[in-house]
Amino acid sequence: MLVLLPFLFNCNTTFDEDRFVIIDVHFTLQPVTETNRLWAVVFLAPNWTNELFRFSLGTSSIIIPLLKTFNLNDFVGYVAVVYDSTGTGNLLNQQCIGFRNSQFINTATANLDSVAFLEIKTLFIDIDLDTGLLNFPYP
Repeated sequence: MLVLLPFLFNCNTTFDEDRFVIIDVHFTLQPVTETNRLWAVVFLAPNWTNELFRFSLGTSSIIIPLLKTFNLNDFVGYVAVVYDSTGTGNLLNQQCIGFRNSQFINTATANLDSVAFLEIKTLFIDIDLDTGLLNFPYP
């Protein structure tokens, strides 16, 4: 027991590795291609404002690197997935859905559910964009 005590008190509590968020998107209504991409948009505020960054892939899985140089630690943010049907990269009025099916309807009821980007190596998120088919345009 005496041998273990020094190790308990010398624990490194900082996370010194790159982390990744993998968002698996269920979307069967339109083709996801290199032109018509899915975008993951991360916000600092729950009301679809204060965009922090966005990532895009031409597949139904979006990988977001949270590099250790970002110093995000236990960052809490808000995530939405948008389908770029025009292939222009302009996401306005495109079909979207937020984490846990948060929907943008109008500014009075536009709150996204929070996502805690904890200090873990990989965070997996599932989002069902098919549920956002009916009139949920990206603001």
